[in-house]
Amino acid sequence: TPLTKCIFRSQSAKVTIFIQVCKELWEFAGDGERYTEKIVHAFLPALFRQWEAADTNHILTIVLISRVYYLDSEVDYAAGPLRKDDNGRFYKDFFKVITDLEVIHNWQPTLVSLKDSFWAFQRDILLTHHYHRSWHASGTSVAPPEEIRLVGTISFAHDGPILEALNLALNPTETHYIDRSLSLTGSSIILVTPGTGYYRVSKPLLRLTTTRMLDQ
Repeated sequence: TPLTKCIFRSQSAKVTIFIQVCKELWEFAGDGERYTEKIVHAFLPALFRQWEAADTNHILTIVLISRVYYLDSEVDYAAGPLRKDDNGRFYKDFFKVITDLEVIHNWQPTLVSLKDSFWAFQRDILLTHHYHRSWHASGTSVAPPEEIRLVGTISFAHDGPILEALNLALNPTETHYIDRSLSLTGSSIILVTPGTGYYRVSKPLLRLTTTRMLDQ
């Protein structure tokens, strides 16, 4: 792809890879392989091998991104601030950094860690120790027994936090015109998703993201 060719032309670049964790990620492709396996066993190894063959030393960051939707009955059990989409559904976005600004020479441990993180990330954002907020409002000093339960549902790919992730990657180069760092020259963003490429997003956020990407 043009994006891949652009990455390979540079001997060193800052590359951020966002991997979307959504419902489709655990589905089977037409060849009978899960999309999680395609990422860990096919796409990323091939990408790292091409970098190695091109004698590059990219600074790599890998981040898992996901959005969890909550029913009205689950809001009190969802810890942390919630947001509402245009349809009035409560949701919360999650990001987990797997590799942060590292130059990878031996990519095997990274792939093993990533494969384990897929399941751990899903567990951490859904199966957690939530508590009822009314306990804080009651003012009692004795905490209720911890209750472990599933809270929320991971979104489909088209409802994921795509624009939020792009803006997160753009933040370090917001002031690119001040004390320019050569380590940020040639920065690239790769989004890995099992989706179709169609996303339901906020129009104001889309305009903001477009403006930031064109400016940078």
